[in-house]
Amino acid sequence: MISRRHIRLKVMQSLYAFFSFKEDGDIAKAEKEMLKQFNEIVQLHIVIISLLVALVRYTDDFLEAGKKKHLAQEKDLNPNKRFVDNSAIQMLRADETLMKKVAKVARIWTKDDYDLVRKIFKNIYMIDLYAD
Repeated sequence: MISRRHIRLKVMQSLYAFFSFKEDGDIAKAEKEMLKQFNEIVQLHIVIISLLVALVRYTDDFLEAGKKKHLAQEKDLNPNKRFVDNSAIQMLRADETLMKKVAKVARIWTKDDYDLVRKIFKNIYMIDLYAD
């Protein structure tokens, strides 16, 4: 969902661009450019959701790998899966149309920047709030 702040910001940017280049400016062209920017905001939201989905997948894989350790501790055998089993995340993952859109951009996190997902997870995992 697009927030009102983003809409106001994009409208002001579009108006500025329209009035700055008045000589070839056309209302239809300005409107088309503004709608393009709104679509980019929606794409940004999908990228953020894809990061969250990639983070949950990595967390689930990490916790399952901990169960397979040779000298697993109690914490490894019975991990805290609240983050993975979060109802909001489960609702996002259950939405098939959203997941199709997320699958298109999910390659960002699995190709080059997968290390980024690991680093974010490690930071979250070390926080006391995650344990709570």
